[in-house]
Amino acid sequence: MTSGTTTPATLSVPPLDLQLPADIRPRPTAEQASGPDVLLTGATGYLGPYLLRELQSRTTGTVRCLVRADDDRAASARLAARCAEVGVPTRQVAAVAGDFTLPRFGLEDERYRALADQTSTVYHCGASTNMNDPYQLARIPNVQGTVEILRFAAHGPVKAVHHVSTMAVFISVRACGIDVIDDESAPAVAYSGTFGYPASKCVAEELVRQAAVRGVPAAIYRPPFVLGDSATGMTSPGEPLSTLMKVCVQLHAAPGTLPHVPVCTVDHAARMIAALAPQAARTEQPQVFNLHDPAPFPLTDALHALRRAGHEITSVPVDDWLELLAANRRVQPARSLYTMFDMLPYLVNATPEHRLPDLTPSRTANLLAAHGIVAPPTDEAYLDRLTSWLFSSGRS
Repeated sequence: MTSGTTTPATLSVPPLDLQLPADIRPRPTAEQASGPDVLLTGATGYLGPYLLRELQSRTTGTVRCLVRADDDRAASARLAARCAEVGVPTRQVAAVAGDFTLPRFGLEDERYRALADQTSTVYHCGASTNMNDPYQLARIPNVQGTVEILRFAAHGPVKAVHHVSTMAVFISVRACGIDVIDDESAPAVAYSGTFGYPASKCVAEELVRQAAVRGVPAAIYRPPFVLGDSATGMTSPGEPLSTLMKVCVQLHAAPGTLPHVPVCTVDHAARMIAALAPQAARTEQPQVFNLHDPAPFPLTDALHALRRAGHEITSVPVDDWLELLAANRRVQPARSLYTMFDMLPYLVNATPEHRLPDLTPSRTANLLAAHGIVAPPTDEAYLDRLTSWLFSSGRS
């Protein structure tokens, strides 16, 4: 379905970035890896610890976590500290000091070969998610890093790759004349507008598809806006919707128009990926899963939660609110939100072209229902937990 024709602003991606290096191809005689051990990237990030918890409960093997650190001991300490914050145990876990953006992950050849031989499945959750990054910066973790993950998957026994992307690859799709997307919608760089982060993730998806054609089983998962833990409200300091809530409290004002946006909680995103993964990876054409909740989330519900917590917030015209934000841009948390200024029109319904696309009922939801997995409610009780966590001592 289209909504007219426009010429959207976009950025340029080097053509070579869109081509998977020729050496990334399983040997014709390579066997499919079948052991119980898996490799996880991004375990010290936002979604990663929750995915680690899900993998621990679904595998009999070891979950090896690639962690940037000087050595394995430091990697273990960093991983343990992050898991303790989230309440994730570290059983069946081994930290490997390495960097997925480097050739061979920065490991010695023998260590790299051993890791490749021990691993049957790769969950690639590591990425830079900073919407402010220009493409040339975002490409290092998100494109170059994906290349190295795919090279690892094709080295020795062929490993399945579960690639965590983002629904932000469609952030500017309306400006391209497309109103509705579903699991089968393929992203294009133009759909990312001028944002380096979603453009880099779009390129990464294309590389994963090319690897699948060459024989690397793969699946792609696209989380939407990822809200805090459904049980505790714990979220990430850089999560846009929570940052918006904190800024509304700081300014005692909120934009007068707020959209409905696709969301899921961070623990539910991990649960969905882990449940879908066992039958998801395919060669030739990876399966793709949009991980949004069945109904979009009205941002006005977050304002109601803030007011229930006793915060005085007045709704003002969008332009007036943006002026308030600019006037306070040197003071946190407004400073953090101001750095996302180009993304703000998508959160405040600035123009019709800044509306996020409509989402058709997802086949992913049907698959999850077969597993007995339903989205936790983002109701008043949940939003009150999120608000309490955001404004507890030291976090506001």
